[in-house]
Amino acid sequence: MPNAETHEKIGLGILCLGVPCLVFKSDISSLYMFMISTEFWIGTYYVNPDLDTNSRCRKRWGCLKFIWKSFKHRGVLHNPYLWISIFFVAKELDLEIWVIGIVASSLIHILTDMVGDKTRRIYQG
Repeated sequence: MPNAETHEKIGLGILCLGVPCLVFKSDISSLYMFMISTEFWIGTYYVNPDLDTNSRCRKRWGCLKFIWKSFKHRGVLHNPYLWISIFFVAKELDLEIWVIGIVASSLIHILTDMVGDKTRRIYQG
């Protein structure tokens, strides 16, 4: 499982590579692109599946970090169906532009954990 720094570097790398690709390959307005990029950054640094641990992400919440203490590690926050459900609920409410970056960031975080776990198992035998 990658550490927080690795997750942040991957998220930032995807943000830096993904935004230019979307700008040149889509008809998304610059305002939406800015919103999605900001959300992705927030998702990488403030709202990610590791809020259920004593992580850098949770520490950034300061006095509000108590909100996340009731979650079990690798529980509901590490479930991709939660994040996909959040997106579809927002889509039904016509608010998907407000969550798409955070959801994408969280799904990439979960995928990175899965790949890291699988790689570790292969190398450990």
